[in-house]
Amino acid sequence: MKLAKKIFSFKEESAFQTWLYRIVINTAKDYTKQQERKRVNEMKYKKEQQIKYGPHQDEMSMADNIHQMIECLPQKLKETALLIFTEGMTHKEAAVVLDCAEKTISWRIYQVKKELAETIK
Repeated sequence: MKLAKKIFSFKEESAFQTWLYRIVINTAKDYTKQQERKRVNEMKYKKEQQIKYGPHQDEMSMADNIHQMIECLPQKLKETALLIFTEGMTHKEAAVVLDCAEKTISWRIYQVKKELAETIK
């Protein structure tokens, strides 16, 4: 849908593939932000319910806890973690998707693990 709406903004200053790639990436980022806001609101609601009805009302599994911790990470670390851990991408594949160096992905994963370990402590 966005392609159809934006096709007239293509000015042939760059390759069509590059222009299309930017639309796809920006659309994915917009969607991710929208989903993130939704998850944050859901987490706030769950916390309010736990405070209101007690901590044993809705116990979360370890995976849910880790997912919530990942949601609290900075955007770039979160994107990297989700691609590597959830989508099962290699560091090289994630580097292509996020348009950065493979070493950057490795560093981000190190940071994710470090921050998760600190949060768990």
